Amino acid sequence: MFKKIKTISLIYLIVFLGIIFLICSVSMNSLKLKQEPKKNIPNTIQKQNNNYLSSRENAVKEYLLSQKDFSWSTKENSQRKCVFINLDSNEIFPIAIWSHCFEYVLENGKIQELSGSSLPTLIDYPNELSFFNPLKMTHIIPRDGKYYSQDIKDIFSQTAQNKIFSKDFMQEIKDLKIQEIQK
Repeated sequence: MFKKIKTISLIYLIVFLGIIFLICSVSMNSLKLKQEPKKNIPNTIQKQNNNYLSSRENAVKEYLLSQKDFSWSTKENSQRKCVFINLDSNEIFPIAIWSHCFEYVLENGKIQELSGSSLPTLIDYPNELSFFNPLKMTHIIPRDGKYYSQDIKDIFSQTAQNKIFSKDFMQEIKDLKIQEIQK
């Protein structure tokens, strides 16, 4: 009798844990936030013999340039650049930014923009004392379409959300873009 109760209890425990696992899986899949691992890092970063960038800003720019969600080439001999602004006052990772990456060429002395991306991004970096290594960064971005607003609320702080929805920073992005091209 005692053995039967133990067996039944064990079955109930396994079923209960299975249901908990299923609920957790479904709730994580329903959000489906895009968290990209580091990959496609340009050779310029890999060849730095572990002398990684000490500037957080430069490391974030290098990371953005290395990720297909933000930057890509559509034309031979084009140049790619990324700029960003902070969406909240957080000085440590994760940081909420508005990233703007673009591809361009100079034709007849004029800048012709070819492609690009402009979107809110949460950049994360492991909690360790080191130079900023773009190989260790990850990001989360909101999905397109009907999920965009909800993802913004799920990913970003209230301060960042307010800036994202107001878009008061777009002139600042344009100014940063011009400065970046002139470098």
